[in-house]
Amino acid sequence: MSLGRSRVSFSASISIVAMLLGLTGSGESQVFTVLANFGTTSSNPWFATPTQGRDGRLYWTNSNNETDGTGTVMVFDVNTGFRRVLYHFESATGTTPYGGLTLGIDGDFYGTAQYGGASNYGVLFKITPSGTYTVLHNFAGGTDGIYPSSPPVLASDGNYYGTTGLIDAQGETQSTMYRYSPSSGFTSFGDIAGTQGPIIQASDGNLYATTYGGAVVEFSTSGAFLNGFVLPPADGSFTLGPVMQASDGNFYGAAQDGGPSNYGTIYEMDPSGVFHLLYGMTAISPYPDGGLIEASDGNLYGDAWYGTLYQITTDGNFTVLYQTTVQQGDGVGAALLQHTNGNFYGTAHTGGPRGLYGTLFSLDMGLPPFISLVRRQGRAGSLAQILGQGFTGSSSVTFNGVTATSFHVVSDTYMTAVVPKTTTGPVVVTTPSGTLSSNGNFQIIP
Repeated sequence: MSLGRSRVSFSASISIVAMLLGLTGSGESQVFTVLANFGTTSSNPWFATPTQGRDGRLYWTNSNNETDGTGTVMVFDVNTGFRRVLYHFESATGTTPYGGLTLGIDGDFYGTAQYGGASNYGVLFKITPSGTYTVLHNFAGGTDGIYPSSPPVLASDGNYYGTTGLIDAQGETQSTMYRYSPSSGFTSFGDIAGTQGPIIQASDGNLYATTYGGAVVEFSTSGAFLNGFVLPPADGSFTLGPVMQASDGNFYGAAQDGGPSNYGTIYEMDPSGVFHLLYGMTAISPYPDGGLIEASDGNLYGDAWYGTLYQITTDGNFTVLYQTTVQQGDGVGAALLQHTNGNFYGTAHTGGPRGLYGTLFSLDMGLPPFISLVRRQGRAGSLAQILGQGFTGSSSVTFNGVTATSFHVVSDTYMTAVVPKTTTGPVVVTTPSGTLSSNGNFQIIP
């Protein structure tokens, strides 16, 4: 059924509705700010983590609107407050884009819409920063999959990998995994254990995802199942959010339920698949399901369902940073993004002054600017893509202390560099204002 297309306006206003100066675990001050309040024409960023583009702006998806329920792609400038609807979905091109976007090596964004398309089973799409939208694949059911709810991940081979939902003949929720190659198109790898969460690529080159039942599954980039690691019931259950790999080589994730108080957990898994309960959530910060990120200060940051923003160290030292109110957005179900300006950004899919429409917010922890890598893996001689700010006039780029003989400043917020013969380590850019270091190592692939 076509839902049609209506004229869209976005009336999200900039308003600082809360500023909290307090103490974190390291004694730093913090400022929480509501940046945009969503309304009836563009609403509900379900599980949509903002993504930083080459231009330094934030891009994400809102999955709904009251006019026709189809959803939108949004853009927000963190420096000026400029914001607008970049694209309005319609039934023929996909509807209800739940999961946000992934920045591609071409500078465009890749994502999925859970419904709509040729078979009404959802689509894989890409969209340019100027709003040109292209359907890359219409999901058709069967081993092809249906109802994708998260964006694909960009892997070191230049391809994109993702998962879909699938309802089998017995009505059980299963999933499929797929690969999209810019040169050769779409390939389905068929059924995998029930997961719709985002995939990650680890330092070993393999793909990892979480399942609803409480497991971490490992696959090769050819789609072969390699391992399944089951989270002990005492360490949590219902692992809806993704797993991530920190700089210490271990994996970290959030379980929405289970644990000592049955409010969910933060868990650690070493590379061999051994789990460790890092922290049991309490009634103050219940039901974490958006996943974790490792920030430039080496700590992990996450959020819980009712608007709790928190920090946790890899040793399990847990600190509540901020608790949102209903007026600020209280349904937080997506991981945070740390922008290269040092601040954190996130979305609440419900709450806000206009009702149940959600908000866009930031959290300033006083962390300095840094650089981010579009891909953290590559071979000597390959082209690394670098996001940041203040690049104009940069004089050098180093990879683990070895100078790149060739680099190109494309804009003040985006540059490229040819990877020298070196070993795995941080990337450092020398700008007229000082040096900017990467928030993670660049891994050299043999």
